[in-house]
Amino acid sequence: MSQLTNVQELLRVLRLTETTSHLPILVKQAETNEVTYLRFLYDVLRYEQHRREEKLRERRLKWGLSPTTRR
Repeated sequence: MSQLTNVQELLRVLRLTETTSHLPILVKQAETNEVTYLRFLYDVLRYEQHRREEKLRERRLKWGLSPTTRR
């Protein structure tokens, strides 16, 4: 198993699912821009947070557009 695969598996176990699939892109960006370890970690966590917020917003919008609203 490659290091990337190992890290992706840990991300799945930790339920950081959005980052799991996007990790190769984040790693490539970090290598290209020669970012620090701390900055890379920040970028990974920020990406996960951003995606979770987007998904929550989409879910709420979908619930709001639903013809049957819960009360």
